[in-house]
Amino acid sequence: MPRRHRSSPRHLLRPILEHIARYQLTTLRALCQVSAFQHIPPDVLRRRLRTLQRSGRLQSVPLFHNHDYYCLTARHGDPSQARPFSEPAKLRAYAMLLFCCLGDASRERLTRRELETHFPRLYEPGLPLNYYVDTTGDISRLGFLRVDVGGHGRWDRVLGKARHDVLKHEARSGFRELIRQRRFEVTILTALPQKAARICDTIRQEAHSLDACVRVSSASELLYLIAPPHD
Repeated sequence: MPRRHRSSPRHLLRPILEHIARYQLTTLRALCQVSAFQHIPPDVLRRRLRTLQRSGRLQSVPLFHNHDYYCLTARHGDPSQARPFSEPAKLRAYAMLLFCCLGDASRERLTRRELETHFPRLYEPGLPLNYYVDTTGDISRLGFLRVDVGGHGRWDRVLGKARHDVLKHEARSGFRELIRQRRFEVTILTALPQKAARICDTIRQEAHSLDACVRVSSASELLYLIAPPHD
């Protein structure tokens, strides 16, 4: 007989909370794509999210149109995360969720504690929490996500910021070692595929001048947050 999935609250609630604490927010669609939950039917995950809402540990907040996101409340985890996000913070958190959980490969955002524990030579107070780990290639890479919050124009400005990201990381000895080993990358995430393609073309032409790997990805869903349609 086929083995039944374990869907008891005790089994699922803690992993769901840990996932949301890692990414700061989540959606049901993203949760369904995380490897730990892929074998769980969406209706079961939806019920568990509602259980966490009723217990006061999660809140549901509008994301765009008829879509909501879930984030922690003050009853669970870091009180600083227990609030609906400002629009810029929501955009950046959702971009990281899209890139890691709904992108072309499975990646994982690094928390402050993980950076401090596993990368002590890299971590320092005030370091932006835009780091992820990609284990899908031949070697594991530490990555920094640069989110483009603009529209169609100024692709050159976005690339300039990514170059600045590379220079900032090269200035620190721990990151220099990772760059030398080709185990560090900067990813530009933009909403528009056409803009991503233009940036990619420029990177290929100037690859000799970039010590660290710079990648480009697009997520058109970000447009709903960058330029929401008017009713």
